[in-house]
Amino acid sequence: MMAEARAKLFQERVKRVRPFRDEKILTSWNGLMLSGLAEAIKVSANQRYIEAAAKTVKFIFTRMLKDGFLLHTYKDGKSKLHGYLDDYAFLAAGLLDLYEATLEQSAMEQALQLAEMMNREFWDDIDGAFFYTGKSHEQLISRTKPAFDSSIPSGNSIATQVLLRLYHYSGREDYLRRAEKILRLYYDAMEKQPFGFAHMLSALDFYLQKPKEIVLVGRKKDEATQDLLKKIHSIYLPNMTLQLVAPDEPLKAMSPLLEGKRQLDGKPTVYVCHNFTCSVPVTDWEELKELISQRERYELAKADFRKKQEGALKTQGTVH
Repeated sequence: MMAEARAKLFQERVKRVRPFRDEKILTSWNGLMLSGLAEAIKVSANQRYIEAAAKTVKFIFTRMLKDGFLLHTYKDGKSKLHGYLDDYAFLAAGLLDLYEATLEQSAMEQALQLAEMMNREFWDDIDGAFFYTGKSHEQLISRTKPAFDSSIPSGNSIATQVLLRLYHYSGREDYLRRAEKILRLYYDAMEKQPFGFAHMLSALDFYLQKPKEIVLVGRKKDEATQDLLKKIHSIYLPNMTLQLVAPDEPLKAMSPLLEGKRQLDGKPTVYVCHNFTCSVPVTDWEELKELISQRERYELAKADFRKKQEGALKTQGTVH
């Protein structure tokens, strides 16, 4: 009966004008999707998620990047409109998530490239934080700075998270100073209306707690390395950075955390660091699990640390 009723309804429905379907592709929304795919990759062995993420990144960087600028939208074979803050911030965050899920170095390099472009195009040199439109856009009477999170995160919230994460990957102080200036700028607003700043508060928590900085020394295609990586991904760590370095790979200058990191007895080896200070190397999962899950040093210093940092955030600073 139900099937017959549906068929009759459908016959009548097709007589009406079909609703318009929006088929344009947005860079920003694909950045958000990359973050979702990265989470799926961490918990599933389904190759489709990796392939979908790779195709998305390839499409954006071949079809939606022109003359050094991201483009905002694509439809019917044409890309247009210089990208906005959300395009750069969401895509950079998605690439960082993808790097932590797959440890593909190209994703990290692309995220760094976007962060540099974002800083040049959107940063407010006077008051701090990022404008929604860039210097290459049409000059408007007023340039807004999105900070409130709505159905999607705000550009400044995600940009702050990107800067903080890149600071812990690269050690570059300019990323940290910019992030601190954003947090200072919106500190009072966050305190008065926290429900409008969910992602900015997440950035603040990342800043105050400092992430677990995990360095895995091993070969990406090695089965033991992949097994250890899966176990690391099995633990929920909202504040974390994760890097892979091959045991005989020439170290790049990007991350100070990679200096001096070696394998023990030829086994995949992990260092768990906090604020650029690292633990002894471990190869056993149970030892590593204890290091990753341990929160004692956070709890012991939390009250004093929060008091000092929150006081600092209320003090205006400058970014050079």
